[in-house]
Amino acid sequence: MAKTCIVIGGGTSGLIAGALLAKEGYAVTVLEKNLSCGGGLQMFSRSGTAFETGMHVIAGHHDGIVARLLDCLGIRDRISVTDTDTECSDSIHVASEGRYYNIPRGKEAFIRYMSGEYPQEAEGIRAYVEEIFRIYASVPLVGETFGETFVDSSGVPGNFERPAFSAMPDINGKAGMPADEFVASYITDPRLRALLGYLNLMSGAVAGRTPAYVHAVINALYIEGAGRLDGGPASLVKELCGIISGAGGRVVCGERVTSLHTDAGRAVSVATEKGNEYASDIFLWACGLRQLSAVAGQECFSRVMRRRLDGMSGSFSAFIVFIRLKSGTVRYANRSMWWHRDMDSIWHPAAGDSPLWPSSLMYMTPPSENQGVHADRMIIMSPMDYRSAGRFDGTEGRRRGEGYGEWKAAMTEKMLGCIEGLVPGLRDACAEILSSSPLTVRDWYGTFEGAMYGMSRSCADLPFAFIPPHTRLGNVFIAGQDTGLHGLCGAAATSLTAFRSITGKTWPEKSCPYKDTMKTTQL
Repeated sequence: MAKTCIVIGGGTSGLIAGALLAKEGYAVTVLEKNLSCGGGLQMFSRSGTAFETGMHVIAGHHDGIVARLLDCLGIRDRISVTDTDTECSDSIHVASEGRYYNIPRGKEAFIRYMSGEYPQEAEGIRAYVEEIFRIYASVPLVGETFGETFVDSSGVPGNFERPAFSAMPDINGKAGMPADEFVASYITDPRLRALLGYLNLMSGAVAGRTPAYVHAVINALYIEGAGRLDGGPASLVKELCGIISGAGGRVVCGERVTSLHTDAGRAVSVATEKGNEYASDIFLWACGLRQLSAVAGQECFSRVMRRRLDGMSGSFSAFIVFIRLKSGTVRYANRSMWWHRDMDSIWHPAAGDSPLWPSSLMYMTPPSENQGVHADRMIIMSPMDYRSAGRFDGTEGRRRGEGYGEWKAAMTEKMLGCIEGLVPGLRDACAEILSSSPLTVRDWYGTFEGAMYGMSRSCADLPFAFIPPHTRLGNVFIAGQDTGLHGLCGAAATSLTAFRSITGKTWPEKSCPYKDTMKTTQL
């Protein structure tokens, strides 16, 4: 009889891990608190137009871990990705200077372009780019060519005292220093130092806090080649759910797990808010670790670990504007576009309650299936700290506190005012405008204080940056962005790390072209 596995959390990591385990023959049940699954892959529709709530750009889909994962699951040919333009993958507008930087796609093209803009920094630019790619390549699973199996000294997968499999990068030296200081160690021009942080909204980087390896991985991935899922990420969610259900498993939405029952050092079942109970051989917690600490912290984590989890802060959240465009009004742009008030705001964005907010934002026209000349929608996103929406905390969904709608309308107006001069006719092109705040992000993803990228990584606590997939309960494992890196690559890495620890195998044996190419490294 097949082993059973309950996956708590139907977000990106939960669905990937569930699909991997289903491929390996496990009977998988995914429990998702929301009425739809997907986490950062979720979409919603208004008047026939679908909008992405979180994942807008992907990378690593050519030959990185995402490509290998899709191949292994047998769905790569069913996921359609549009690469960003070669000559201009990212367009950056610095308002105070009244100029654009049009960043090409590809490592050497990036070096040539930046060196052309800042010729006196050419040597430092090459050294910087080479180092971020070196750091990226050093991160197990995410950056390595085929992945390694890390086996503990006893040779036994699943040993809690020493993790059998790890996604821990080499964070010695420059990889562990603050990202902004890392950039400054190669670049002397303060304007270029600022400019090289333009992807901070994607990496979640904060000056003086975020380790350089986070900056390096995200920047290397997007420099090498970014793309967008045609029609949005719903197709990926559909395929992952299809793998689970096709193997006899199921994805159950609207089931918030509220307790975990144990016996003799092992979990036996979980109970949900609706009063249902689910028993299983294996349990994988694939959502926030603070939530797990609240539900079963004493059983799953040591006292020291619980204190550290409870003391961690979340990454920043975001305010997002969704625009349904009138037909034939705004030309489709196959790139991400960035607006910064000035260079200083790139590493030091204004808080949401500041009159200078927004000081940085990203806007884009996501591709639809059979994309034509004109876009049907636009998404605008700006980082926002959770406390900016704090006076409406304690509210949920459509039942927000008094004044919430007016506050959102004011924030939306500020964002539109920043870019309306960059998109001719934008105001008249808007058929419908919607918005979400950090409170919405919190409710969509179930993350602590609406953190877009899970718990914030800090140079002051590097050993806690990557958390092994094991808990004190022998059959309870963890995955998700709180345990490692965020984004689709990070989700894939943490899911595969958990899969390896549960099964003792590198990849699922069924239909995986990579299983014979893995090497084993003794720790």
